[in-house]
Amino acid sequence: NVEKEGRLQQTLHKKTLALIDDLIHGRFHAQAMFDNDFANINWTNPMIAVLLDYVNPQSENGYAWDRSEELISTTIKKHLQKQFDQVIIGGNGSLFTILVSFHPRQMNEVTGQLKKSIRNMLEELEQQFGKNLFQIGVGGVYPELKQVGKSFKEANNALSIIKKFKRKGPVLFFEDIGIHRILSMIENTEEIRDFCDDFLSKLKKSDPDNENVLLETLHVYLLYDCSIKETANHLFLHPNTVAYRIKKIKQIIDHDLDQPEFKMAYLFALESMALFE
Repeated sequence: NVEKEGRLQQTLHKKTLALIDDLIHGRFHAQAMFDNDFANINWTNPMIAVLLDYVNPQSENGYAWDRSEELISTTIKKHLQKQFDQVIIGGNGSLFTILVSFHPRQMNEVTGQLKKSIRNMLEELEQQFGKNLFQIGVGGVYPELKQVGKSFKEANNALSIIKKFKRKGPVLFFEDIGIHRILSMIENTEEIRDFCDDFLSKLKKSDPDNENVLLETLHVYLLYDCSIKETANHLFLHPNTVAYRIKKIKQIIDHDLDQPEFKMAYLFALESMALFE
């Protein structure tokens, strides 16, 4: 019986992966969608794609990994089904593809509901497996099922950005990517490296013994819209310390930070540095 149950689970696992592949590639009349195992899915509802990667230790394999995979899937489903009735999960190695079905009436609430569910889900997964082991990319919300492929591509893009830019944190929604969407498209990293050197080399050379505190201060200063107070709060510094550093930075660099184009250029360079870390 145990062996038979195992075979049934394996068969369902393969069917689910095939179903997900059909959906994200726009094959909406494929046989998988009409399988009895998925008879409860409402195919008139749109779906949003979520990708979860478990950065599992190399020691996890065989039976241990099977148990982990089952626990991860169960935890995902537990939290998402509190807000969404229908959730499809397919695990392929350490990568889990999740398609969340929602009613068109939920369009304006989906992102908020999903953020809450994923936050709680990640908290429980970290309690079970440890911190910094999960990365989650979430695609856009669209009104029709045929757009789930686009949502999947966006989730994949968001996940790849998390992997390149660790500062973004473990969860990234495509709609929140911002400037990193442009950075992720750039293939010629040597050109970007030269760009970073052009704008940041003087600051690096002027601060060799302090672990680039001037770069960090400028980065936070630009992220917080050039607010001394907000920068000080974020860095846990006195505003006078931040003001002194910004004054020093402005004396070192070649450009005027009061000009929007140079604010943007320095922020772009500072964000791009993560590509070379």
